[in-house]
Amino acid sequence: MKEYILSIICIALFVSSLNLILPSGKTSRYVKSIICFVVSVCIFTPIIKNLNLSENSNASTNQIKLQEEYVNYFLSEKKESDYKKLEQILKNYGILYSNLKIEYSVVDKTEFNPTKIKIYLVKDFSSKDSFNNYSKDEILDEISFNLNVSKGNIYFYE
Repeated sequence: MKEYILSIICIALFVSSLNLILPSGKTSRYVKSIICFVVSVCIFTPIIKNLNLSENSNASTNQIKLQEEYVNYFLSEKKESDYKKLEQILKNYGILYSNLKIEYSVVDKTEFNPTKIKIYLVKDFSSKDSFNNYSKDEILDEISFNLNVSKGNIYFYE
């Protein structure tokens, strides 16, 4: 704002000095018209720029909303895909479950990794070393590999 007022004062001084120097006659009318046009442009340029900035800020807000919608959509698709993978793994091993929970961490809105998997079983096998002739470690390895989560973050509950 300070620069804007300073530029208007400088333009006013410049125009005043031109009026003193310019000869009176037919050409002074044309020169004054040009000077008036230049002064008008100098006065209205910051106002027009300000209007464009407010439009750009609205556009950037809309762009952020679109990015958030994309992130939410991608995360929901990732969750659905991971649930299907987990269900298929458990089905392949013959494990009956009542509920599945996968917790995620979001890193920079570009990486979605499961941080914890909770499997609520119909039958308890957390105390056993094997289930349907498969070792618990073998099942944990399969889940860990397919869902990119450490074995220590996979929990079985009865």
